[in-house]
Amino acid sequence: MTIEELERDFIGEAEAAEIAHETERTFRQRRYDGNGPAYIKKGKTPLYRRSAVVEWLLSLERPSGA
Repeated sequence: MTIEELERDFIGEAEAAEIAHETERTFRQRRYDGNGPAYIKKGKTPLYRRSAVVEWLLSLERPSGA
């Protein structure tokens, strides 16, 4: 995997929040609380693998009536 391919896989907080259908503020709070998807920091900027956001969303799935 090249650096360019790796960088394309990472997205910023705004795009990650959009995928999760949450506001940036709610998404950021989840990161602070340790309840959000895995991320890395590049300088002060949190970056998320698109697949990590999807995996995290799937982990929240509950059966109906639960």
